[in-house]
Amino acid sequence: MSRPLLVFDMDGVLADVTESYRETIARTAAHFTGVEIAPERIQDYKNRGGFNDDWKLTQHIIASAGVSVPFNEVVEHFQKLFLGNAWTG
Repeated sequence: MSRPLLVFDMDGVLADVTESYRETIARTAAHFTGVEIAPERIQDYKNRGGFNDDWKLTQHIIASAGVSVPFNEVVEHFQKLFLGNAWTG
């Protein structure tokens, strides 16, 4: 007898979404700063450590460009890009 199965991919083993998150970091930062962020710059931050939270990293990049944006606004825009409308992100 077969049963329905629901699988949660909590660690990215089944689907690697690394590039999706990195692209969303770059687009969110560009939205608030007007400056394009190179993928290498994002990787540099990741390599330093302390930036596992992509929302906090995005806010840090924005602040490093001299722009002050409340954390909740960063998260809101990030999620809008990542998830899209009706999960089309």
